[in-house]
Amino acid sequence: MAQSSNTAVSPDSGGVKSVMTDNAAEPTRVEAAPLPIVDWDRYADEYDNMAAVNNAYQDLVVFVTGTALAANLPDAARVMEIGAGTGNFCLSLAEQRPDLAIHAVDLNPTMLAHLMAKAHHRAMAVTAQQFDLTTPWPWQAHWDMILAVHAVMHLPDPHRALEQAFSALRPGGCLLIADIARALDVDDWQQAVAADIVAAHMAETGSISAAQAAAEAFFAENAHVLAVNRAFAAHYATRPMSRLVLADLCQTLVEIGFVIEAASDGHYRDYDNVILARRMAP
Repeated sequence: MAQSSNTAVSPDSGGVKSVMTDNAAEPTRVEAAPLPIVDWDRYADEYDNMAAVNNAYQDLVVFVTGTALAANLPDAARVMEIGAGTGNFCLSLAEQRPDLAIHAVDLNPTMLAHLMAKAHHRAMAVTAQQFDLTTPWPWQAHWDMILAVHAVMHLPDPHRALEQAFSALRPGGCLLIADIARALDVDDWQQAVAADIVAAHMAETGSISAAQAAAEAFFAENAHVLAVNRAFAAHYATRPMSRLVLADLCQTLVEIGFVIEAASDGHYRDYDNVILARRMAP
């Protein structure tokens, strides 16, 4: 989930980014087109509707949760999700490990309101904080795990965010990233979600026409999420995506001081990389 503002994304927030090039040892600064204007409040209202019918998204939640559980977090470990959005990933972890002290961070209060409503409904002891990740982070050697799903790619300086994550982790703590490594094909994504909706309705009604009508109605009722995805796909199509290629991202993490414990690609319809990296104890 991208870190989200209350009303719109400032054009300045996406003006410059760091990318790794084949011919340079250091990141190269390149100009980027302004991020699209997004009504994140409306997006928050529709996001969970889309997540609930997207089988690939649900599979990603399961995989990320499993990876977090495999990290052998200590009892009552402190876990922070950055760009937490409506909380689908951190709440999945909280459901499996209710002993964890989970803290969710996002810039948009409506996202966090949805997250906390779900946590309250499930009687989960999760805390939330509105925070701008582009500002200096106040945490030093504090967290046992930092979780970042579809968050790093949206930040104007991903390298700086990863450095701050390293500093915010206690020695022995780990960073779990799931992020998009290639340009989003929104038509492919919409067709896949539509197929999931049709399959679910066919199982209930046996009527292909009713199932197709249900898919059409769903996208009409949740049009803002689709529009935002198209806007971001067009935005990122103008910029190199190499900074999120698995090998480059792993190299960047190692240069910062992390040790890579697990790394895989091909998730979420072949869009996502998932990396577990640890800040080793001295």
